[in-house]
Amino acid sequence: MKLSREKSLVIVYFLIYLATALTIALHQPLNDTYPYLSNPPDEHSSYRVPLYICEHGTLPTGFEEELFSGDCRWTYGFYTLLPYMVQGYIMRFVNLFTNSPLALLYTARMVNVAIGFLMAYVVLLLSRKLFGTDNPADGSFAFW
Repeated sequence: MKLSREKSLVIVYFLIYLATALTIALHQPLNDTYPYLSNPPDEHSSYRVPLYICEHGTLPTGFEEELFSGDCRWTYGFYTLLPYMVQGYIMRFVNLFTNSPLALLYTARMVNVAIGFLMAYVVLLLSRKLFGTDNPADGSFAFW
């Protein structure tokens, strides 16, 4: 089966995305390594929400003490919880097999990579609809 140019470019795009996202997710440390490879300042705060879900098995209300960050008393516990729910419950499943904090961190990051991949695919489908390249007659859309 010969791949069309568009199909080849889409596959290469997704492979580059996965390689880049996996490299960042697996090589970025959780601890602070300033000035090289420093983490976003809120990664510790945002990671507390799925960790709470993993440990307690329930959704936080946002007022839990372990969710607050530092002296500013700021939390991600009040934000939209759908990605955190997915991370937390998958982390809870992984926690059945290992108690490694690093494994739980990588599990949360892999959920973000998978959601990003899914989002890139949805953007591809929407862009085809928006720009009119969805033509079933020539088979250009039925590659996935």
